[in-house]
Amino acid sequence: MNKLAILLTVVIVTGFTSVQMMDSQPEVSVYSWADAQATQDRITTYKCFKHTLEATIEELRRGSIRLKEAQSRVLAAARHYYPEFLVHLCLTEPGATDEERVARNLIEHVDNWEDFPPPLGGGPADLMRQLQELLDELNASAKRR
Repeated sequence: MNKLAILLTVVIVTGFTSVQMMDSQPEVSVYSWADAQATQDRITTYKCFKHTLEATIEELRRGSIRLKEAQSRVLAAARHYYPEFLVHLCLTEPGATDEERVARNLIEHVDNWEDFPPPLGGGPADLMRQLQELLDELNASAKRR
C-alpha cells in the first residue's frame, strides 16, 4: 500500500509539474514576424546589390563597359540597396570620395576575380589608365564646386 501511495504521489507531482511548465513557456513575441520580415528584406536588398556588383565586374573584366560606367552603376546600387558597402569601403580603400574608392575596389575585384578568363580589353594597364582619367575628372569636378 505504501508503494502504491508513493507511486501515485510521484505521478501526480510529475503531472502537476508538467502542467506548470507548459503554462510558464514564454509567449511568442508579436514582433517576431516583423523582425523576420525585416531580416528577409535586408537579405533581399543585399542580394540585389551583390548581383549588380558581380555583373558589373564581369562586364568590366570582359571589356564591354568602361570603368566610369561600372563605377557609376555600383555606386548607385550601393546607395540604393546596400549603403553599408560604402561605409566598409571607407575603412578598406584609399580615396577622398566614394566614387574614387568604388573605382579602386572595382579594379581590385577585376584583378582578383578567378572565376573569369583574363580580360579581353586592355587588361590591368587599361584599367589603371581609366582610373587615372576618372580621378582627374573627379578632381576637376571637386574644384568646380
